[in-house]
Amino acid sequence: MGLLRRQNDVATLAKQSFLLGERSLRAYAAGGNVRFLQDAEANLSAIQPTDCNYGRAQFYLGIALTQLRKTTKSVEIFRGLQEGKGTLPATLDASFQNQVALQLAYAQIKTYTQQGYDAAEVELNRLQSIAVAKEQSKVLLVQALSLQAFLYAVKAGRDQNKVVRPQYARRAFEVAEKLLTSLVINAEARFEALNALGITWMRVGQGTGLPEDNSVGQAWRKEFPSDSEPDAWRKADQAFAQALLIVPNSVRVLQNIATMKLLQFDCDTDSSERARFLKEGKDALLLSLDVNDQDQFPYYRLAQFAVREEDREGAFTFIRVGKTRPGAVKESEWREVESGAATLPQSEI
Repeated sequence: MGLLRRQNDVATLAKQSFLLGERSLRAYAAGGNVRFLQDAEANLSAIQPTDCNYGRAQFYLGIALTQLRKTTKSVEIFRGLQEGKGTLPATLDASFQNQVALQLAYAQIKTYTQQGYDAAEVELNRLQSIAVAKEQSKVLLVQALSLQAFLYAVKAGRDQNKVVRPQYARRAFEVAEKLLTSLVINAEARFEALNALGITWMRVGQGTGLPEDNSVGQAWRKEFPSDSEPDAWRKADQAFAQALLIVPNSVRVLQNIATMKLLQFDCDTDSSERARFLKEGKDALLLSLDVNDQDQFPYYRLAQFAVREEDREGAFTFIRVGKTRPGAVKESEWREVESGAATLPQSEI
Protein backbone atom coordinates (compact mmCIF):
# COMPACT_ATOMS: atom_id res chain seq x y z
CA MET A 1 0.00 0.00 0.00
CA GLY A 2 2.85 2.37 0.92
CA LEU A 3 4.70 1.52 -2.31
CA LEU A 4 1.61 2.24 -4.37
CA ARG A 5 1.15 5.58 -2.62
CA ARG A 6 4.77 6.53 -3.29
CA GLN A 7 4.39 5.58 -6.95
CA ASN A 8 1.27 7.73 -7.19
CA ASP A 9 3.10 10.63 -5.53
CA VAL A 10 5.97 10.34 -8.03
CA ALA A 11 3.53 10.25 -10.94
CA THR A 12 1.69 13.30 -9.59
CA LEU A 13 4.92 15.26 -9.17
CA ALA A 14 6.05 14.30 -12.67
CA LYS A 15 2.74 15.46 -14.12
CA GLN A 16 3.02 18.75 -12.25
CA SER A 17 6.58 19.24 -13.52
CA PHE A 18 5.48 18.55 -17.08
CA LEU A 19 2.55 21.00 -16.90
CA LEU A 20 4.67 23.70 -15.24
CA GLY A 21 7.42 23.25 -17.81
CA GLU A 22 5.00 23.42 -20.72
CA ARG A 23 3.30 26.52 -19.30
CA SER A 24 6.63 28.26 -18.68
CA LEU A 25 7.69 27.61 -22.26
CA ARG A 26 4.42 29.00 -23.59
CA ALA A 27 4.75 32.04 -21.32
CA TYR A 28 8.18 32.78 -22.79
CA ALA A 29 6.84 32.38 -26.33
CA ALA A 30 4.07 34.85 -25.49
CA GLY A 31 6.62 37.52 -24.60
CA GLY A 32 7.97 36.49 -21.20
CA ASN A 33 11.61 36.82 -20.21
CA VAL A 34 14.35 34.24 -19.86
CA ARG A 35 13.27 33.20 -16.36
CA PHE A 36 10.39 31.30 -17.96
CA LEU A 37 12.88 29.36 -20.08
CA GLN A 38 14.94 28.54 -17.01
CA ASP A 39 11.82 27.35 -15.19
CA ALA A 40 10.89 25.24 -18.20
CA GLU A 41 14.36 23.68 -18.29
CA ALA A 42 14.28 22.86 -14.58
CA ASN A 43 10.80 21.31 -14.63
CA LEU A 44 11.11 19.39 -17.88
CA SER A 45 14.54 18.03 -16.94
CA ALA A 46 12.93 16.41 -13.92
CA ILE A 47 10.80 14.06 -16.06
CA GLN A 48 12.27 10.57 -16.01
CA PRO A 49 12.42 8.15 -19.00
CA THR A 50 9.90 5.87 -17.26
CA ASP A 51 7.25 8.60 -17.21
CA CYS A 52 4.49 8.55 -19.81
CA ASN A 53 5.17 12.23 -20.64
CA TYR A 54 8.90 11.75 -21.19
CA GLY A 55 8.85 12.05 -24.99
CA ARG A 56 6.83 15.27 -25.02
CA ALA A 57 8.85 16.63 -22.10
CA GLN A 58 12.07 16.04 -24.03
CA PHE A 59 10.60 17.83 -27.05
CA TYR A 60 9.69 20.92 -25.02
CA LEU A 61 13.01 20.74 -23.18
CA GLY A 62 14.85 20.77 -26.50
CA ILE A 63 12.98 23.90 -27.57
CA ALA A 64 13.82 25.64 -24.28
CA LEU A 65 17.49 24.68 -24.54
CA THR A 66 17.75 26.03 -28.08
CA GLN A 67 16.34 29.35 -26.89
CA LEU A 68 18.87 29.29 -24.04
CA ARG A 69 21.68 28.83 -26.61
CA LYS A 70 22.41 25.32 -25.35
CA THR A 71 22.22 23.93 -28.85
CA THR A 72 24.62 21.01 -28.42
CA LYS A 73 22.23 19.50 -25.89
CA SER A 74 19.06 20.38 -27.81
CA VAL A 75 20.39 18.81 -31.02
CA GLU A 76 21.18 15.67 -29.04
CA ILE A 77 17.65 15.59 -27.62
CA PHE A 78 15.92 16.01 -30.97
CA ARG A 79 18.09 13.37 -32.59
CA GLY A 80 17.23 11.05 -29.73
CA LEU A 81 13.53 11.62 -30.32
CA GLN A 82 14.01 10.84 -34.00
CA GLU A 83 15.59 7.55 -32.97
CA GLY A 84 12.54 6.71 -30.85
CA LYS A 85 13.90 7.60 -27.42
CA GLY A 86 10.47 8.43 -26.06
CA THR A 87 7.98 6.27 -24.22
CA LEU A 88 4.73 7.56 -25.76
CA PRO A 89 3.36 6.14 -29.00
CA ALA A 90 2.86 9.80 -29.95
CA THR A 91 6.63 10.19 -30.28
CA LEU A 92 6.44 7.85 -33.27
CA ASP A 93 3.54 9.73 -34.85
CA ALA A 94 4.47 11.22 -38.24
CA SER A 95 3.22 14.72 -37.48
CA PHE A 96 5.11 14.77 -34.17
CA GLN A 97 8.27 13.55 -35.89
CA ASN A 98 7.93 16.34 -38.44
CA GLN A 99 7.81 18.87 -35.61
CA VAL A 100 10.88 17.24 -34.07
CA ALA A 101 12.67 17.56 -37.42
CA LEU A 102 11.74 21.25 -37.68
CA GLN A 103 13.07 21.96 -34.20
CA LEU A 104 16.20 19.94 -34.94
CA ALA A 105 16.83 22.01 -38.08
CA TYR A 106 16.35 25.25 -36.15
CA ALA A 107 18.74 24.10 -33.40
CA GLN A 108 21.31 23.11 -36.03
CA ILE A 109 21.11 26.57 -37.62
CA LYS A 110 21.56 28.13 -34.18
CA THR A 111 24.85 26.27 -33.67
CA TYR A 112 26.22 28.80 -36.18
CA THR A 113 28.59 26.23 -37.67
CA GLN A 114 29.00 25.11 -41.26
CA GLN A 115 28.23 21.54 -40.20
CA GLY A 116 25.04 22.74 -38.55
CA TYR A 117 23.94 24.69 -41.63
CA ASP A 118 24.54 21.71 -43.92
CA ALA A 119 22.65 19.34 -41.62
CA ALA A 120 19.74 21.78 -41.32
CA GLU A 121 19.47 22.13 -45.08
CA VAL A 122 19.26 18.35 -45.51
CA GLU A 123 16.52 18.17 -42.86
CA LEU A 124 14.51 21.03 -44.36
CA ASN A 125 14.74 19.66 -47.90
CA ARG A 126 13.47 16.31 -46.60
CA LEU A 127 10.53 17.97 -44.86
CA GLN A 128 9.60 19.90 -48.00
CA SER A 129 9.61 16.66 -49.98
CA ILE A 130 7.24 15.14 -47.42
CA ALA A 131 4.97 18.19 -47.57
CA VAL A 132 4.85 18.20 -51.38
CA ALA A 133 4.13 14.46 -51.49
CA LYS A 134 1.18 15.00 -49.14
CA GLU A 135 -0.83 17.85 -50.58
CA GLN A 136 -2.66 18.38 -47.31
CA SER A 137 0.63 19.23 -45.56
CA LYS A 138 0.62 22.93 -46.49
CA VAL A 139 1.32 23.91 -42.89
CA LEU A 140 4.45 21.74 -42.86
CA LEU A 141 5.59 23.27 -46.17
CA VAL A 142 5.21 26.79 -44.79
CA GLN A 143 7.08 25.87 -41.61
CA ALA A 144 9.96 24.31 -43.55
CA LEU A 145 10.19 27.24 -45.97
CA SER A 146 10.17 29.71 -43.07
CA LEU A 147 13.20 28.05 -41.54
CA GLN A 148 14.87 27.73 -44.94
CA ALA A 149 14.54 31.48 -45.48
CA PHE A 150 16.22 32.01 -42.11
CA LEU A 151 18.94 29.46 -42.94
CA TYR A 152 19.81 31.12 -46.25
CA ALA A 153 19.81 34.56 -44.61
CA VAL A 154 22.26 33.30 -42.00
CA LYS A 155 24.47 31.69 -44.66
CA ALA A 156 24.47 34.98 -46.59
CA GLY A 157 26.53 36.39 -43.74
CA ARG A 158 28.27 33.37 -42.27
CA ASP A 159 28.94 30.70 -44.90
CA GLN A 160 32.59 29.66 -44.88
CA ASN A 161 32.91 30.41 -48.59
CA LYS A 162 32.47 34.19 -48.66
CA VAL A 163 32.22 34.35 -52.44
CA VAL A 164 29.01 32.26 -52.48
CA ARG A 165 27.31 34.30 -49.76
CA PRO A 166 25.53 36.55 -52.31
CA GLN A 167 23.98 33.44 -53.86
CA TYR A 168 22.50 32.47 -50.50
CA ALA A 169 21.18 36.01 -50.14
CA ARG A 170 19.38 35.60 -53.45
CA ARG A 171 17.93 32.27 -52.29
CA ALA A 172 16.79 33.85 -49.02
CA PHE A 173 14.96 36.57 -50.94
CA GLU A 174 13.29 34.03 -53.21
CA VAL A 175 12.03 31.87 -50.32
CA ALA A 176 10.94 34.84 -48.17
CA GLU A 177 9.10 36.50 -51.06
CA LYS A 178 7.37 33.22 -51.86
CA LEU A 179 6.16 33.01 -48.29
CA LEU A 180 4.94 36.60 -48.24
CA THR A 181 3.28 36.70 -51.65
CA SER A 182 2.40 33.19 -52.85
CA LEU A 183 1.29 31.25 -49.79
CA VAL A 184 -1.30 31.64 -47.07
CA ILE A 185 0.81 31.92 -43.92
CA ASN A 186 0.28 32.55 -40.23
CA ALA A 187 1.87 35.28 -38.11
CA GLU A 188 4.76 33.04 -37.07
CA ALA A 189 5.76 32.31 -40.67
CA ARG A 190 5.36 35.97 -41.63
CA PHE A 191 7.66 36.92 -38.76
CA GLU A 192 10.31 34.44 -39.93
CA ALA A 193 10.10 35.71 -43.51
CA LEU A 194 10.43 39.36 -42.45
CA ASN A 195 13.31 38.62 -40.09
CA ALA A 196 15.05 36.73 -42.91
CA LEU A 197 14.50 39.66 -45.27
CA GLY A 198 15.97 42.05 -42.71
CA ILE A 199 19.06 39.90 -42.23
CA THR A 200 19.52 39.48 -45.97
CA TRP A 201 19.19 43.16 -46.82
CA MET A 202 21.67 43.86 -44.01
CA ARG A 203 24.16 41.51 -45.69
CA VAL A 204 23.52 43.11 -49.08
CA GLY A 205 24.34 46.49 -47.54
CA GLN A 206 27.48 45.09 -45.98
CA GLY A 207 28.60 43.27 -49.12
CA THR A 208 27.93 45.98 -51.69
CA GLY A 209 29.77 48.43 -49.46
CA LEU A 210 33.04 46.50 -49.69
CA PRO A 211 35.91 48.08 -51.69
CA GLU A 212 35.82 47.89 -55.49
CA ASP A 213 38.96 45.74 -55.63
CA ASN A 214 37.65 43.25 -53.07
CA SER A 215 36.68 39.91 -54.68
CA VAL A 216 33.87 39.34 -52.20
CA GLY A 217 32.53 42.84 -52.80
CA GLN A 218 32.67 42.19 -56.54
CA ALA A 219 30.61 39.01 -56.04
CA TRP A 220 27.98 40.98 -54.12
CA ARG A 221 27.77 43.74 -56.73
CA LYS A 222 27.54 41.17 -59.52
CA GLU A 223 24.58 39.47 -57.79
CA PHE A 224 22.91 42.77 -56.79
CA PRO A 225 24.03 45.35 -59.39
CA SER A 226 21.08 47.70 -58.89
CA ASP A 227 20.94 47.65 -55.07
CA SER A 228 22.95 50.42 -53.43
CA GLU A 229 24.30 50.17 -49.90
CA PRO A 230 21.97 52.90 -48.45
CA ASP A 231 18.90 51.33 -50.04
CA ALA A 232 19.80 47.95 -48.57
CA TRP A 233 20.14 49.36 -45.04
CA ARG A 234 16.78 51.11 -45.43
CA LYS A 235 15.04 47.95 -46.61
CA ALA A 236 16.57 45.99 -43.73
CA ASP A 237 15.28 48.57 -41.24
CA GLN A 238 11.79 48.30 -42.74
CA ALA A 239 11.75 44.49 -42.59
CA PHE A 240 12.96 44.41 -38.98
CA ALA A 241 10.37 47.03 -37.99
CA GLN A 242 7.59 44.94 -39.54
CA ALA A 243 8.85 41.82 -37.76
CA LEU A 244 8.74 43.66 -34.43
CA LEU A 245 5.11 44.55 -35.03
CA ILE A 246 4.38 40.81 -34.96
CA VAL A 247 6.69 39.89 -32.05
CA PRO A 248 7.46 43.04 -30.06
CA ASN A 249 10.85 42.97 -28.32
CA SER A 250 11.90 39.82 -30.18
CA VAL A 251 15.43 39.11 -28.96
CA ARG A 252 16.41 37.76 -32.37
CA VAL A 253 15.29 40.87 -34.25
CA LEU A 254 16.74 43.28 -31.67
CA GLN A 255 20.11 41.55 -31.88
CA ASN A 256 19.97 41.65 -35.68
CA ILE A 257 19.25 45.38 -35.56
CA ALA A 258 22.26 45.87 -33.28
CA THR A 259 24.47 43.92 -35.68
CA MET A 260 23.31 46.12 -38.56
CA LYS A 261 23.95 49.32 -36.62
CA LEU A 262 27.48 48.15 -35.89
CA LEU A 263 28.04 47.47 -39.59
CA GLN A 264 26.60 50.87 -40.50
CA PHE A 265 28.88 52.55 -37.96
CA ASP A 266 31.91 50.88 -39.53
CA CYS A 267 30.82 51.81 -43.07
CA ASP A 268 29.86 55.46 -42.47
CA THR A 269 32.17 58.45 -42.09
CA ASP A 270 29.63 61.04 -40.93
CA SER A 271 30.18 61.59 -37.19
CA SER A 272 26.55 62.43 -36.39
CA GLU A 273 25.31 59.36 -38.24
CA ARG A 274 27.86 57.17 -36.49
CA ALA A 275 26.69 58.48 -33.11
CA ARG A 276 23.11 57.64 -34.05
CA PHE A 277 24.09 54.11 -35.11
CA LEU A 278 25.88 53.56 -31.79
CA LYS A 279 22.87 54.71 -29.80
CA GLU A 280 20.33 52.70 -31.79
CA GLY A 281 22.48 49.57 -31.61
CA LYS A 282 23.06 49.80 -27.87
CA ASP A 283 19.39 50.56 -27.22
CA ALA A 284 18.39 47.43 -29.14
CA LEU A 285 20.83 45.28 -27.16
CA LEU A 286 19.69 46.65 -23.80
CA LEU A 287 16.08 45.91 -24.76
CA SER A 288 17.08 42.36 -25.66
CA LEU A 289 18.77 41.94 -22.27
CA ASP A 290 15.53 42.91 -20.54
CA VAL A 291 14.06 39.77 -22.10
CA ASN A 292 17.08 37.45 -21.97
CA ASP A 293 20.23 38.29 -20.03
CA GLN A 294 21.49 34.70 -20.19
CA ASP A 295 23.00 34.92 -23.68
CA GLN A 296 26.59 35.74 -24.60
CA PHE A 297 25.79 37.56 -27.81
CA PRO A 298 24.39 40.90 -26.57
CA TYR A 299 27.33 41.28 -24.17
CA TYR A 300 29.74 40.52 -27.00
CA ARG A 301 28.10 43.15 -29.21
CA LEU A 302 28.01 45.68 -26.35
CA ALA A 303 31.74 45.10 -25.85
CA GLN A 304 32.27 45.84 -29.54
CA PHE A 305 30.26 49.06 -29.25
CA ALA A 306 32.27 50.01 -26.15
CA VAL A 307 35.54 49.54 -28.05
CA ARG A 308 34.30 51.85 -30.78
CA GLU A 309 33.40 54.41 -28.12
CA GLU A 310 36.89 53.94 -26.65
CA ASP A 311 35.38 52.80 -23.36
CA ARG A 312 38.00 50.32 -22.11
CA GLU A 313 36.40 49.58 -18.74
CA GLY A 314 32.95 49.13 -20.25
CA ALA A 315 34.29 46.76 -22.88
CA PHE A 316 36.05 44.53 -20.36
CA THR A 317 32.98 44.52 -18.11
CA PHE A 318 30.78 43.28 -20.95
CA ILE A 319 33.40 40.69 -21.91
CA ARG A 320 33.71 39.43 -18.34
CA VAL A 321 29.94 39.09 -17.85
CA GLY A 322 29.31 37.74 -21.34
CA LYS A 323 31.81 34.90 -20.98
CA THR A 324 29.82 33.59 -18.00
CA ARG A 325 26.73 33.14 -20.18
CA PRO A 326 25.88 30.30 -22.59
CA GLY A 327 26.06 31.02 -26.28
CA ALA A 328 27.74 30.54 -29.63
CA VAL A 329 30.33 33.34 -29.58
CA LYS A 330 33.61 31.77 -30.65
CA GLU A 331 36.71 32.09 -28.48
CA SER A 332 38.51 33.76 -31.39
CA GLU A 333 35.77 36.42 -31.46
CA TRP A 334 36.17 37.07 -27.75
CA ARG A 335 39.95 37.35 -28.22
CA GLU A 336 39.50 39.87 -31.01
CA VAL A 337 37.30 42.19 -28.98
CA GLU A 338 39.58 41.75 -25.96
CA SER A 339 42.57 42.78 -28.10
CA GLY A 340 40.68 45.85 -29.25
CA ALA A 341 39.82 46.82 -25.68
CA ALA A 342 43.41 46.27 -24.54
CA THR A 343 44.68 48.89 -26.99
CA LEU A 344 42.48 51.58 -25.43
CA PRO A 345 43.93 53.93 -22.80
CA GLN A 346 42.96 53.34 -19.18
CA SER A 347 40.75 56.02 -17.68
CA GLU A 348 42.43 58.34 -15.22
CA ILE A 349 41.14 58.26 -11.65
